[in-house]
This record gives sequence, structure tokens and C-alpha cells, in this order.
Amino acid sequence: MSYTMIKILLTMFLFLEVNIFQHQFAEGICPSASKRSVHISNGLPPKSAPLKLHCWSKDNDLGYHTLDVKEEFKWSFCANDNLYTCHFWWGSKNRAFEVYKPKVVNTKSVYWVPQSDGIYYLEQTPYSSYFEKKYDWNN
Repeated sequence: MSYTMIKILLTMFLFLEVNIFQHQFAEGICPSASKRSVHISNGLPPKSAPLKLHCWSKDNDLGYHTLDVKEEFKWSFCANDNLYTCHFWWGSKNRAFEVYKPKVVNTKSVYWVPQSDGIYYLEQTPYSSYFEKKYDWNN
């Protein structure tokens, strides 16, 4: 095979790879290294009122959800500059805050667990294995 033919084949291969990669991002498919996820689990006491929440970013409204005790709402997305915010309601208590900050979070998954005394957070890293209380409820 001639040197020119090898160059042509290599150029075609690279062109196809770039187009496939761009198409995957356009379709919402991303490589696992770029995938991020947010998990929200209802850690409220048994027989409590359900947890209600609404989550959104500037580009995506994830809607309103109602979680019974131990239920989870989660979503995944490609790493980008989107900031995600959620508003939580539990009986007469509520709290709204940013659940994913792209410039701050350097991990693939974050976990939020509302409990009766506040809202707890875990950023999944090799060094982090416990939930810490981040927010109190507003009355």
C-alpha cells in the first residue's frame, strides 16, 4: 500500500471518529469519563409526609417529583457548564439550593439525602465515604 493511500485512509478514519463523537454528544450520549450523575434519596423517617422536589438547570427542567421514604430520583448528564438547582418540600419545611456546581464538583456522582434534621451530602470520591450535613430546613 502506498504512503498516499495510507494518509487518505488515516484521514478518513479520523474524520469518521470526530463525526461519531460529535453525533454522540448531540444525541446526549457521552463517554463514561464525561458522565455525571446526581442522586436524591428520601431519608426521612418512616410514615413521614413524602418529600417533594423540583430540579432544573438553565437548559433542562427535570420536573416535579414526589418521593416516598427510601425512594430515589436521579439523573445523568454529560459534563458541561450547567448548574443544577433543586427545591425541596417536606410538610411545612422547604429548602432550595444548587445540587451540582460544575466548577466546584470534580466527581462523577453526588448524593443528597434529606432527613428530618437537614439535608446531607456525599461527593463520590476515593477519599469520601460519609455524608455530611450541608443544609438545615427552612420553616
